[in-house]
Amino acid sequence: VMSLAVGLGPRHDLMQEELNPHARLELHHPVMIPATYQQHQLEENSGLKQHSLKMAYPLSGDHRAMHKALNQLGVAAETAVREGSQILVLEHEAVAEDRAALPLLWAVVYVHQHLLREGLRARCSLVVAADDAWETHHFATLLGFGAEAIYPAMVYRLLQKDAETAGSDASVAFEQYQDAAGKGLLKIMAKMGISTLRAYQGAQLFEAIGLSREVIEEAFTGTFRHVEGLSWSALGREVSELYAHAFGPESETE
Repeated sequence: VMSLAVGLGPRHDLMQEELNPHARLELHHPVMIPATYQQHQLEENSGLKQHSLKMAYPLSGDHRAMHKALNQLGVAAETAVREGSQILVLEHEAVAEDRAALPLLWAVVYVHQHLLREGLRARCSLVVAADDAWETHHFATLLGFGAEAIYPAMVYRLLQKDAETAGSDASVAFEQYQDAAGKGLLKIMAKMGISTLRAYQGAQLFEAIGLSREVIEEAFTGTFRHVEGLSWSALGREVSELYAHAFGPESETE
């Protein structure tokens, strides 16, 4: 028997005998469809306080700007949890030529590790709402490095557009996509001998290739790496170059 069920909200301290005073929102699937994701429903249905964190930063020419933005995101998450937030929603803002979105996995793992170091991780859940997650491997890495639930926003916008063009019911496409994503996750878990998503979530069952020791120790703490690789500056430079290409003059003619 295998399960993709996941709970949102603070985790009960197993060393304490009293019952958990906090509610938890139980989801049957970690990849949420639009009807499940509606933020006001997450809060109203569970009574859990939630807080949105924006994953974006200004491109200033400083190649360590991404690293600084991740630090700020971690501190913002810590502040929100200390003030009582129980669900943190990581969201992408609209990008521009001078404003980049933080790479999704980097944002999730950085917040996850920061909260672990501060002893706050069990007091909240991470929900990811972003455009750069759409396939099974994306979901597997996000869940494996700390996220509890994912809302692939771009996928649903495209499915909604296709449904409107075809005159069909978009909700059917949403459920079919969710079902396919779930089957992919179950296959990955089965190959590792893992039967429940709760055992896979945050387990970091990956190896890193091409990242420096500094990056691994700070962001992917505990992850095994084979060889040295990119530093924070090099990673920030790659993001800057990507946005320069996307908003450059040649992109207008492609």
